[in-house]
Amino acid sequence: MKAKKTGLPLCGWCGRKVHYRTRVCEACDTHYEVLRDLHDRIMRKELSICETCDTFFKYIPQKRFCDECSRER
Repeated sequence: MKAKKTGLPLCGWCGRKVHYRTRVCEACDTHYEVLRDLHDRIMRKELSICETCDTFFKYIPQKRFCDECSRER
């Protein structure tokens, strides 16, 4: 079966159809906003990321691991 051409562009991240003049679909745009918010909170030193399990936790200077990973060590 041949794919039907709709003329709509595809999302640059997931390949779904997007509306005219946009580059990403609504779902990917929402994910991007969440990631940008997390990044901003890390840069403002409100959050940190655990070095072993990538869990977010409240920023404490020189703390590199979340509580669970600290207990395992």
